[in-house]
Amino acid sequence: MKNDNTEDKALNKTDVSKSAFSLSLDNLENEDWIDALGFDGIYQVSNFGRVKTLGRWVSNGKSERWVKERIRKLYTGKDGRITMIFNYENKKTSVNLPALIYFSFYPEKKYLDRTYCVAHINKILNDNRLENLILIKISDSHKINHIEKLLPHLKKNNDKRKYDYAKLTHKVCKKCEEKKEIERFEFGRNTCLVCRGRSKKDDYIKRKLLTQTTS
Repeated sequence: MKNDNTEDKALNKTDVSKSAFSLSLDNLENEDWIDALGFDGIYQVSNFGRVKTLGRWVSNGKSERWVKERIRKLYTGKDGRITMIFNYENKKTSVNLPALIYFSFYPEKKYLDRTYCVAHINKILNDNRLENLILIKISDSHKINHIEKLLPHLKKNNDKRKYDYAKLTHKVCKKCEEKKEIERFEFGRNTCLVCRGRSKKDDYIKRKLLTQTTS
């Protein structure tokens, strides 16, 4: 019985994934649409990961033409992700589709693009259903990918980085700007041990003075 349940879930998941590529203008079961964030009145996205071009008049500077409402065709790239180009004000804009869908439904969420990303919970990169998207730290996402061995190219890149680093004999400290032996740096650091020690001491003194001032 347990195996049957597992197979049913797998089939449902496959059905949902396939339906996201449907080009029918008819709403799918339990499908909700919302204006794409930053593209109000032009594009809409659904909680199933579909994208719709809204019917509207478009100007090319000399005349106008009517663009019919249609479902955008989704293409899966070589990396397994869906690529999407939006035409906005006669300019082509490449969009991060998972992030666009997520923040269109949750515009109140804060997004720090240097430390956070919108990731796929089931790790299927072209499954952009809203329920499969999560806002997560990039470092945490990489940890999960490393544990599940989903991104072998990251290990390859890291190994190359370590190999190249091991060949270094000297580095220039970004703090004191002096060229020093590689042994005087922690791995991956651009500030030498002496300068890092001084910075930690200075920070400690500042915190102590601040505590004394506020108390």
